[in-house]
Amino acid sequence: MAATSDLPGRLLDQLVLAMPPGTLQRAARQTALAQLADAMGVICDGEALQAVADQMRRRHGLLSRGATISWLAVRGLTIDSWVQTLESDLLEQAFLAHPDVATAGRALFDADPDSYARIHAGYIAVEDEGIAQELCHVLTECDTSFDTLARRYSVLFADGVSEHPLSKLTIYAWEAPGAVRQKALSPGFSGPLDTSPIPDRGLWLVFRVYAVEDSTYDEDTQAHCARRALASMLGPRIQRAFRAILDQLGCDIPDDVASLAVLSDREIFLAGLRRDRPTRGPEILDLDKAGRTP
Repeated sequence: MAATSDLPGRLLDQLVLAMPPGTLQRAARQTALAQLADAMGVICDGEALQAVADQMRRRHGLLSRGATISWLAVRGLTIDSWVQTLESDLLEQAFLAHPDVATAGRALFDADPDSYARIHAGYIAVEDEGIAQELCHVLTECDTSFDTLARRYSVLFADGVSEHPLSKLTIYAWEAPGAVRQKALSPGFSGPLDTSPIPDRGLWLVFRVYAVEDSTYDEDTQAHCARRALASMLGPRIQRAFRAILDQLGCDIPDDVASLAVLSDREIFLAGLRRDRPTRGPEILDLDKAGRTP
């Protein structure tokens, strides 16, 4: 079999891009969930799995096996990979209700309750710092609606939904940029308050903070903390699963890549490509070879 160094760059790109989006992330997460399920004794209920599958087929009008296979193929899935995805979703729900995860979530809250204050805010995201500075000037010096500016100028406004557009969000303090968190949690805060432009991954963000709610360990916060606790439990296992899968592909990710989950399939693959190893492909979906030992 040809080594990766013998493959033209375009062919190598096609090899990676031919994978359905999220293939590596999905495979690694499914492996990590299975590992954690074994370690914690969590079982995916077969009847629940069948019920979810039947419900999805009815919702999409998939009345035969052939129709289901065709519908999945268009989305880059097989029956097996679809069932694995449904099983992972059910396992995740079971973990979130597990006492150990609930205890870990409560510990996160107790360790820093101020981080769970709710900040009611909005932001405008633009690609140019100068435009961000001008928007700040308009907001502070002119009587202009923040919502209007957000709809007109924010490059991310389309990501919002009608009930909660990006100009009206509720986020936990730990999720907010440091400058926003510092001002919102300062004694005697009174909104609305606009921030100076904040750089964020190639964009410039202008925040308006409307109000702050004190932290409470209510149902929403419990669910949020449980998800954070589960993410912490899964994180190291996902990293190991990624590396095991990439090893099958003839890749080796450097140790200084801290979080593989935030990278795209192509970025993961090309960042770790080792030119002295053969390329293998189909094994990527063989989760049993991805290191399921806890």
